[in-house]
Amino acid sequence: MKYLGRSCLGLILICTLAFSAWAQTPEHPDGIGARFIFLDHFTPNIADKAEDQKITNGLEVSYTRNLGWKYLNVVLPAKLGVARFPGAAKDIRYASADLLLQGILFDPDKIISPYLFAGGGVVFENLAESNIQFPVGLGTHLRVTRDFYLNFQAEFRTSMATGKDNLQYGFGFMYVPGLGKKEPPLDTDGDGVPDMEDQCPLLAGPVEWQGCPDSDGDGLPDHKDLCPDQPGHLTAQGCPDRDGDGLVDSIDMCPDQFGSALLDGCPDRDGDGVPDQEDECPDEAGLSAYNGCPPPAPETPVLEDRDGDGIPDQEDQCPDVPGIADLGGCPPMEEAVPAPAPDEPPVPEVAEPAPAKPVVQEDLGDRDGDGVPDRSDRCPDTQGPASNEGCPIIAAEDRSVLDLAMRSIQFESGSATLMSDSYRTLDRIADIMLKYPDYHLIINGHTDNVGRSQTNLALSEQRARACYHYLVSRGVQTNRMIHSGFGDTKPLTSNRTEQGRSLNRRVEFIMFLR
Repeated sequence: MKYLGRSCLGLILICTLAFSAWAQTPEHPDGIGARFIFLDHFTPNIADKAEDQKITNGLEVSYTRNLGWKYLNVVLPAKLGVARFPGAAKDIRYASADLLLQGILFDPDKIISPYLFAGGGVVFENLAESNIQFPVGLGTHLRVTRDFYLNFQAEFRTSMATGKDNLQYGFGFMYVPGLGKKEPPLDTDGDGVPDMEDQCPLLAGPVEWQGCPDSDGDGLPDHKDLCPDQPGHLTAQGCPDRDGDGLVDSIDMCPDQFGSALLDGCPDRDGDGVPDQEDECPDEAGLSAYNGCPPPAPETPVLEDRDGDGIPDQEDQCPDVPGIADLGGCPPMEEAVPAPAPDEPPVPEVAEPAPAKPVVQEDLGDRDGDGVPDRSDRCPDTQGPASNEGCPIIAAEDRSVLDLAMRSIQFESGSATLMSDSYRTLDRIADIMLKYPDYHLIINGHTDNVGRSQTNLALSEQRARACYHYLVSRGVQTNRMIHSGFGDTKPLTSNRTEQGRSLNRRVEFIMFLR
């Protein structure tokens, strides 16, 4: 056994020299430690608890070498102390040297870093007797400074000699010189922003843009700029907006005139919803059906009066003979037959006036046959009840689709790109619009209050416009829809909670009769 112990000690020394020859890296420097230990040879070896137990003390120093992965170390501890064995009358001198493999359970850069270990070693008693032991245990490091840790450890040691199993507990410290003096972090593009913090590690950029360039100098880094080579506005995602109305020039139908997003950036001086370039009466509110002009006043029909008696022919029972109103436009009986000329034969006496001509009733017209005259029917080609002015009433299940859409239309985070799950809802809205051809649709976009108000306003307009263009692609006419964005100005509920902010991020769909 003596020779086996010495062989193991020699093996440990050889391994120590081999580990020491490894090149130390700045990321994983070597550590040295010291620990005060308590030795318990009684608890694992005696069944009779009546015998007084003797806990002895010792001191441990250790050397730690990382294996190139921060979660795996080799540890070489050496211990000196005194030990008391069951049945022995006095303490003996105790020394040991171990070789341990240590596995870190969590990130060793954290404040608390627990670990497990196992290995083997040789123990010397009174520098004469020796035995081989196999320790296993657990411990934890508690970071105090960048390179200094407090340490707590417990281990169970199985001995190849009978009655020598023992428990050891200890507390101390570990010092890792050089850990607080790490090499400068990698900065590939040399812009002063470390690669691990650089959003654009291969392109040099200022610190305020997290290392990303801003080629056009408009205050928006290139990776967020839709027009990185043209100076633009933040509200237009870095693209030019010459008239400053919030719509980029590439989609602005009137890029040099301040206009409304509802009209694709074109002005509307009279506010009638018809852009000025299409409005034949740009300073007078009108209707799109009349090219932006007010509807003409109804013309007064010209009533024919052939006999000139002031009674229209359709009310004159004698339209070819002047008469009086009391007689339905006919003359008195004595004036009904003019006197004969001298050279003409006498005209036979008229016994009674000509039969009255029936009054012609005005044709009211009802093209859709719903009982509402066309002149009063807001939907003359679609049947509907008189209570809804001759227009069909939107079914409850169709209205529920519109209500559900407010919560189910979703976009990619921070953008106006529709998520695929939203297409099914928009398809149902398109079907409803085609089902009710007389109705129009308002699309309103809203956001929560996270971020700048101007950015939120532009984002809400872009999301409403995205829904508008999708519905157009599904066959809904453009003159039946208008879209607008309100940003964070009209919340449904408080923005103080995540649930409230989620409800405030929405797109509303409102059907109406124009």
